[in-house]
Amino acid sequence: MPDDPAATHSPRELLAAVMTDSQWFKTAVFAVVVLNVVVLAYETQTVFYTRSLRIPEPLQDLELIFLALYTAEFAAKVYALSARVYFVRDRECNLEFLILALGIVHAILANALPDAQDVTELRILRGLRALRAFRAVSFLRTLKVVVKALLNTLRTNVLDIVVLLLLIMFIFAVLGHYLFATDPGTQSYQDWGTLGSALMTLFVFVCADGWLPYQQTLISDGFVGSQVFTAVFIFVGNFIIANMFVGVICQNIDDATKADLAEQQKKRREVKLMKRELFLLRQQKDISELLAQRGKCEEDNFQDLVKEMVGTLRHEDVVPMTHAHCNLTWIETFAVTLTHRENTLYRIQQLQFGIATCLAELMDQRLNSRMKQEQ
Repeated sequence: MPDDPAATHSPRELLAAVMTDSQWFKTAVFAVVVLNVVVLAYETQTVFYTRSLRIPEPLQDLELIFLALYTAEFAAKVYALSARVYFVRDRECNLEFLILALGIVHAILANALPDAQDVTELRILRGLRALRAFRAVSFLRTLKVVVKALLNTLRTNVLDIVVLLLLIMFIFAVLGHYLFATDPGTQSYQDWGTLGSALMTLFVFVCADGWLPYQQTLISDGFVGSQVFTAVFIFVGNFIIANMFVGVICQNIDDATKADLAEQQKKRREVKLMKRELFLLRQQKDISELLAQRGKCEEDNFQDLVKEMVGTLRHEDVVPMTHAHCNLTWIETFAVTLTHRENTLYRIQQLQFGIATCLAELMDQRLNSRMKQEQ
């Protein structure tokens, strides 16, 4: 959606924007993506069993059909949003354009070089068509949130965790070098003799898979107490760092979920504004056409024109029921509030009159008592 949905747009652009944001349009695109994935999977099976690098003609025709559908979707979105808004709106749009561009380049090269199916570059482009399956993420909100959280983690937090892990590995690599690389004739010297080999050995320990042979080598070479070194490093490098990474991902998933809810609310507001603007444009057009049909006769007035338009509203038209002054419940509540206000003012007035009467009687009593004293 544009940054300012209430800006002036042509009815066709507004209609295209509402159409591309509608649920049926997204469902249709998702169905095309799923069908394309199924065709790609069938294509790989066909190439395997036929033992031919050339794609069958029916599958090539289906590829052109899918490419045409993706191009039509791209054109509709660009027409509705404009190219500037489309490419700066979201990274998903840039990914969609990149996938479409790769598909177009592959189609051009495949048609231009029909006998060069075994060219490595062409086979790479053919394999990159599988990226279309990644477009399904944009249609599944929960999966989209997880992917955004993972990308955010890789972009912001992973570097800090990796640097911390490298520092820990460097410390243990130097310590392991001076502890275990003592005899050039042993296997432990090959595993811990240089900083690179020590880091590779510790990397195996971090993965917590395949480290037992290295530990058995240390034991067989007579390094008593090496189990403590291995246990401490696996606890720090694998258990703590891995759980730290999982915790960061969980935190980013929670933040991405909140951001997704805010984005969905913003999109719903933008769609409502688009529908309202489209309704106002259509209303202005209908009134202009009605005025043009009736002519500029003096005996006609606006009330007669309004009577002729009764019943022309559709169910999907926007009506100003959201305004407070058009809401019957709000009007009734306001009327009751005014009644209570009048009753409160009346009671305050009666209380004021009673206080004034009491003060007047008190003053009369004091005056009478003073006059009696003077007499």
